[in-house]
Amino acid sequence: MSRSEAIQEHEVVRLYLKRVCGHIKAKSVHDDIQQELLAHLEELVEEKEQEGFGRKEAIRLAVAQMGDPDDVGRQFHQAHKPRMNWGLLAVVAVFIAIALTAMYSVQLGWNKRIPTDFLMDKMVYIGIGLGIMAGLYFFFDYRKLQKYSWHLYGLTVFVMIILMYFGNQVNGKRGWISIPYFSFDGVWICLHFFILSMVGLLNVSGQKAAAAGKLRQIVYGFRDMLVFFALPSILFLWMKTHTYLVIYLTCLVIVMTVYARKWLLASGVMAAAGMFGLYLLFNRPFQYILSERLGSFFKLTENPDSIYMTRMSVQAIHDGGLWGQGFGVSNRTLPSIHSDMIFSYLTYSMGWVMAGLILAVVITFMAQIGIMISRLRDRYAKGLVIGLFSILCLQFIWCIGMSFGWLPMTGMRLPFISYGGTSTLLELSAIGLFLSAYRRKDMIPSPSQQLQT
Repeated sequence: MSRSEAIQEHEVVRLYLKRVCGHIKAKSVHDDIQQELLAHLEELVEEKEQEGFGRKEAIRLAVAQMGDPDDVGRQFHQAHKPRMNWGLLAVVAVFIAIALTAMYSVQLGWNKRIPTDFLMDKMVYIGIGLGIMAGLYFFFDYRKLQKYSWHLYGLTVFVMIILMYFGNQVNGKRGWISIPYFSFDGVWICLHFFILSMVGLLNVSGQKAAAAGKLRQIVYGFRDMLVFFALPSILFLWMKTHTYLVIYLTCLVIVMTVYARKWLLASGVMAAAGMFGLYLLFNRPFQYILSERLGSFFKLTENPDSIYMTRMSVQAIHDGGLWGQGFGVSNRTLPSIHSDMIFSYLTYSMGWVMAGLILAVVITFMAQIGIMISRLRDRYAKGLVIGLFSILCLQFIWCIGMSFGWLPMTGMRLPFISYGGTSTLLELSAIGLFLSAYRRKDMIPSPSQQLQT
């Protein structure tokens, strides 16, 4: 029996530790705190014994010197209590306010040409999303996801295969899930699930590879290439969701380099992606898509219709001026003002001031997430936030970039603001996971304690 264990056997020590931990609601740190207090008690007992006191009296004096257990417990609770990232929550609230304003303006701009109630639909999805976000923050421990990473990956692959054959088709794209009153983009949901499972699997794979020999590390590398790159890429290609594939591969490289530090594996993914790209260049259906989208971007195509959206988007931003053409104004030349072209339409109707506000909120959002990542102690929490944040960042950059004509046109929505049930629910769910990770940043055991358990 060690010296600290012998000290812990004394009734006065057990009662002291119990009273201290009774004030700390984060039970996951109780063992960590007890070890810290016992180490300090051991030092004090040794000092008292050197002063000539017997073991029992030295322990009693040491416990008394530790301070009132209720005060100590309350201090530990303040250090380890649940946290709320109020800055991130405020930014999300501003996004929601802009989104509702945008949907009302779009609804007026359509001038009853379509039956969709954009504002009411957006309010319903935001309400459901906020409920999911609150549930994830208060009741869900994000660390449970890591335990079921393989299950989540297998389920995602299975769902993708089912959607391939039985998914509904919406706007020419297969893979939608339809239930009464609601339709969801199943492939977009699967992309997020792939990222979530990938972070957990990379965390476990990294730990195993670090303790393995050279040959086993090579085997792990081939397995990771198959699991993280090859199989998801094939599924996205079969579903003909090339934009989603680009987003997934970009996020995969970001997570591998920033989070997992797997530079060699990330380089292999990029090389394999390049070979896939060469194959697609000789694929006739993809050649047409590539020539139309990139051709319009580089102004190389002779088809005037292929550059229509880019031209109209840039023109709308130019015509918006400082204060815009008026709230709810109609723009019959700008397509998809509720989704892809929402940034251009808001600039056209409410001016460069609104564009500047959106850009400022987006930058603030990115800064808040960056600060959050730097404050998270848990490695898996960092990977979770980096993975989902990468998806949001790519959408922000691409949607705004294509609105200005800087990037090729795709069906990329502006997160939080554009119309869309699937995207709204996924984005607010991601915020819920971010807040869940931040809530528990001071409630988890230290890294050394985690290794012991």
